[in-house]
Amino acid sequence: MENAVPVSPGHHATLDELRTLELTAAWPHAVLERLVSLATIQQARAGTALFREGQTADWIAVLASGTVVLEMSVPARGGVRLLTLARGDLLGWSAVLGGGAVTATAIAQSDVRLVRFEGEELAALCDRDHEVGFHVMRRLAWALSRRLTATRLQLLDLYSPVAPVILDAAPREVTA
Repeated sequence: MENAVPVSPGHHATLDELRTLELTAAWPHAVLERLVSLATIQQARAGTALFREGQTADWIAVLASGTVVLEMSVPARGGVRLLTLARGDLLGWSAVLGGGAVTATAIAQSDVRLVRFEGEELAALCDRDHEVGFHVMRRLAWALSRRLTATRLQLLDLYSPVAPVILDAAPREVTA
């Protein structure tokens, strides 16, 4: 496995690139215009560790293509796979919610393309511009909810003789 974050230098994202993401496709044009200056497009090869458990959380990204595995280190077991992320999923959300250390390792399972934001810059924009903040935080809450559901399902799988069935509903967008 390669070291953490050997990604392409990246280039600034365009409005069209933001519009192609399921995450932001329904957002108002004005919100996307305010976000685009903070967004960069980066790529990483399969096997690249995008970040490692315990590192400082300083960026957040939307997975534009490819898959990423989240793993957590467990004593006497090593890396345990928690979740596989695909197109449209968020990774590195801790960077916007107060930073600190990331709680998992993110490894590109295939070649990936990311739309990346520096956490402090995005958090500052959310603080200054409440319309942007509303849309960003709403999606972060949805992503956290999905992660919590995935964790519950894993726990139920460990302790239940019958696997639960959970329907996954995409969040509804609210128009302002």
